[in-house]
Amino acid sequence: MIDLSLYQAFGIFAGVTSAVSFLPYVRSIMKGDTRPSSISWLLWTFGGAMIFASDVAVGGWRSTVWTDVTYFILPATIFFLAIRQHNNFNDKVATFERLCRGLCLIGGMIGVFVWLAIKSAVIPLVIFLVVDFFAVIPTIIKSYYRPHEENLLAWILALAGGILNLLAVRSWTLTLAAYPIYLAMSISTITAVLIFKRVTEKSYRTNLL
Repeated sequence: MIDLSLYQAFGIFAGVTSAVSFLPYVRSIMKGDTRPSSISWLLWTFGGAMIFASDVAVGGWRSTVWTDVTYFILPATIFFLAIRQHNNFNDKVATFERLCRGLCLIGGMIGVFVWLAIKSAVIPLVIFLVVDFFAVIPTIIKSYYRPHEENLLAWILALAGGILNLLAVRSWTLTLAAYPIYLAMSISTITAVLIFKRVTEKSYRTNLL
């Protein structure tokens, strides 16, 4: 039987790896190479705080909570850096971001109300995962149409952190495993889109030569 300390170790490694993934991302933002979707990072901050509290409430403090903390504090940093850039786009990506902003904020408020009303961590967790899903979509779309405005190294490191976080799950119940599974899937989707677009664009440029 695996000792619980191993889950703790995976959880700590996951948190550290996830935190490290933000370093090249922040550096790229400061250089002006990366232009993050502010609505995605705002909602990830909000959702991260709620999922962190939900995870602690159902007993996830010892292992996966380290990644939860990372995806609460550091997205807030990215959000403030993003709004300083004043990305005044008026394309389909920006239009979808505005739609997601309203839907996600409403969903977030519903999640808080349900949590306070029924004192349960399960239903609000599901609501916040749905909210987070809407937060992911603008970044996926932006990664497809403007792939070079995202830092690929940062997303690869984040994916590694997500995989380690899966290994830190000590009890595969809905309340404890849903967020780590979702996190790994959402990050892998963004990473896959970035790799696909960069490979296809490189192939296209090569064919033009």
